[in-house]
Amino acid sequence: MGYYDNSTIAILANGIICNQESCSDNSTVSTRCPEKRLNLKCAAAHAITWRSCKSFIDFVYSKANVVIQKSPRSVCQGDCGISWNRVINSATFADTGWYSEQCYNLCSQEVRSSCEVYGANIKNTVSDVCNSNRPNGCT
Repeated sequence: MGYYDNSTIAILANGIICNQESCSDNSTVSTRCPEKRLNLKCAAAHAITWRSCKSFIDFVYSKANVVIQKSPRSVCQGDCGISWNRVINSATFADTGWYSEQCYNLCSQEVRSSCEVYGANIKNTVSDVCNSNRPNGCT
């Protein structure tokens, strides 16, 4: 698989994303950038229809000034949900929305699927982020 429109984001063949800008040594996509690699998984369980959820994902991603509360650990509209499994202090919806955008880029070739990001680093908190049809995770 190739690069996204944003040339600083690359997806590797095994579904791992590396944000090159965030690499401490400004390395390119390689094993030298493990701290910013994410494991994304598309699955059939609790699937969403990506086309109908895209505008919701974009809306959430655009909310850089809306701080996430400690509870609930999700934001949903209809059958489109984004959830995370840890309390994330001082994070905004845009912080979780970025991961949802990456899920969309990877999983939307399937008409219906869910997507889970394992090990997302959001404001120095490691959490899993899920895009599914429910507010409480992918599994």
